Amino acid sequence: MRSATKRLFVSAFCAVWIASLFALLGLNTALAQGSETDVDAKPIKPMAVFDASHTSGVVAIAWAPDRDSVLYSLDMTGFLVATDVVEVKTLWKTRLGGEKDQQLALAVSPDGSRVFVGGSGGIIRTVQASDGSPTQEVYNFGHDGAGAVRSIAVHPKGTGIAAGDVDGYTAFWSSGLSTPVAIARNHTWPVRWLFFSQSGEYLLSADPVSALLWKTNDNRITEDLSGYLGHKYPGSFSFTMLAFSPQEDAVVTLNFEGFFVYSFASRSVVRHLNPVPVSDDERAADAVAMSPDRRTLMVLSGPGMLLLDTETGAAKGGFIDATGFPFKIPFNSALAFHPRIPTRFATAKMIVIPDFSTGSITATHALSVYDSAVFPIP
Repeated sequence: MRSATKRLFVSAFCAVWIASLFALLGLNTALAQGSETDVDAKPIKPMAVFDASHTSGVVAIAWAPDRDSVLYSLDMTGFLVATDVVEVKTLWKTRLGGEKDQQLALAVSPDGSRVFVGGSGGIIRTVQASDGSPTQEVYNFGHDGAGAVRSIAVHPKGTGIAAGDVDGYTAFWSSGLSTPVAIARNHTWPVRWLFFSQSGEYLLSADPVSALLWKTNDNRITEDLSGYLGHKYPGSFSFTMLAFSPQEDAVVTLNFEGFFVYSFASRSVVRHLNPVPVSDDERAADAVAMSPDRRTLMVLSGPGMLLLDTETGAAKGGFIDATGFPFKIPFNSALAFHPRIPTRFATAKMIVIPDFSTGSITATHALSVYDSAVFPIP
């Protein structure tokens, strides 16, 4: 029996290893197709790796906008941790919600003073960024049977927040008011992405199969973008990232069908490329984030990192986190650029480490930080 178990374990690990290898091959293929000249993926190592005391998978990470080295990480069980990534030490750790609650969404106020966490029951709680102590500022979707909060976005001027839940509701609050000033169910799937324009005048919202543009002065939908951003296989594509272009005259998105730029002026897709390897579960990548200047998209797929130009979709470069590979397989869950340091970003991942002698697998939840000291982002 023990021998059979070992064989099963080895077979499973080999399958994962081969899948990861194909992801790397796909990354190099994407780099070659996405740019005028071939670009090889370069091996890199993070400047810091730490576990941040999480015992379950990290679902979201966010940088402190007012500090260079503080990273917040949230796991599904509600533990929120603030870490100094330079000194690699935990600054504080707190738990939000009850033991049976799930916490899925994380955001930080523009001034860096408060951290927002959303989860079960349509409730968004806030803590002081300085020490993790809870505040009296609580936001609630306010209807019976409210689903878990899936996404949060804070207005750039700090005057309010928007949030989406797993039942397709989008809600808007003025700062400090627990009841939403507007709430609507315009999505049929969980609202996983929210993105304010820099002025705060517009908001983008998206579920896995639809995208909407909101005018925030009266919280109404001005445009349904769903049919433009990937409709070759209706219902099958899945948004991985949705954001405004650097000039905010277009929407940039990445999904199962590739890279799209939708122009507000022409009300049409002005660019569509598919340079990103597509995985079997119909996601374009494990995680995607946009650089602070909105000119670069970073796409994570296993240990591979692909850089795309947000205006053209062309590949700008690629990297492979070779730390421990192939005997440590990373599964990415989150990615975040520092808002003030363009070359600093962090990833959250589960790392699977096999033990061939015992036929067992150990999984660790790690946060990795990269910086320009390690490699420059083109």
